[in-house]
Amino acid sequence: MVPLQPWKITYAGDTGVEIGTQCKWARASFTRQTDGKIMKTFVKVLIGFSLLAAVLVAVVFYMTSGMSDSADKFFEAASAKRYEQAYQYVSRDFRKATSSNELTAFLSSSGLSGFESASWNKRSFSGNRGTLVGTVNTRSGGTIPVNLGLVKSESQWLVDSIFRPQAGIRASVDGSVPGRSAQVALVRATIRDFASAVEKSDFSEFHRAISPLLQEQISEKELQKTFKSFVDGPWNLTALNDISPIFDKQAFTDSNGILHLIGHYQTHPDQVGFNLKYIYRGTQWKLFGIAVNIPPVDHK
Repeated sequence: MVPLQPWKITYAGDTGVEIGTQCKWARASFTRQTDGKIMKTFVKVLIGFSLLAAVLVAVVFYMTSGMSDSADKFFEAASAKRYEQAYQYVSRDFRKATSSNELTAFLSSSGLSGFESASWNKRSFSGNRGTLVGTVNTRSGGTIPVNLGLVKSESQWLVDSIFRPQAGIRASVDGSVPGRSAQVALVRATIRDFASAVEKSDFSEFHRAISPLLQEQISEKELQKTFKSFVDGPWNLTALNDISPIFDKQAFTDSNGILHLIGHYQTHPDQVGFNLKYIYRGTQWKLFGIAVNIPPVDHK
C-alpha cells in the first residue's frame, strides 16, 4: 500500500481512491488542529487586551482618586452648610471669579447643597488639570448632572469650576456651550460694561469683571490704551444696551474650553461687530478676550 501523505493525493485504482479519501481526512484533521491553535491564540490576545484595559482603568482611578476625594469633601462641607470650609477646597482663580456669597447662592439654587453622594462616570486629567463628569445624588432622592474642573495645587486637588448642564436643547452634545438665551445675556452684559468704560474713559470696573487669567495679562491702563480710539471716537455705544445682538456664527468651545461668541449689532449707519471669548471659572463664564469693531461703511 502507498504510504499516506496529507498534502498529496495519488490515484492508483481502488487503492488510490482509498488513499485519496484518507488524505482528505488527514487534511481535515490538520485544518481542525490549525484552527484550534488560531482560536487559542486569539483568546490569549483578547485576554491580554482585557487585562491591559483593566490596568489602564485602575491607573486612571488611582491617579484621579485625589480629584474625587477633594470633590466629595467640597460637597460634604457645603451640604453641612459649612460654606467657608467648602470655600477652602476651591482654587485661587475660582475665588477671584466667584465670591463666597455667590458660591453659596449657586449651590443653594442648583440643589447641590443637598449633596448626599456622587458618582463620577468620566475622569480625565492632563498635567495639573483634571475633569470629573457625573451626577450628585441628593438627600431628597434626586440626581443632578454636574461637571467639575479641578486644578492641582502643591498638596491637593482644588475645585476650579462647577458647571451644571441644563435641560433642553443644547448647542453641543456635552452641554459645554450655554443655551441661546445665556449667550445673549453674556454678550449684552459684556458690551454694556464695555460701553460704560468707554463713556467714562475708565476701565477699572471693566477690568474687575473680566476673568482672572485675562487680568494677569492686561492691566486697566493697557485696556484704556487698547481701546483709545473708542474713547476718542464719536460713537455712543451705550445705545447698544437696548438692542439685541445678532450671532454670525454658531457658538462653540475650542480644544481649550474657550467659548466663542461672534456677531454684530444691526445699527445704522455703522454696524458694530464683536468677537468675544469666555472661560468658565468658578460657577460662571468670564470674559477672556474681546474684539469690538466698527468697520467703515460706504454711504454712497
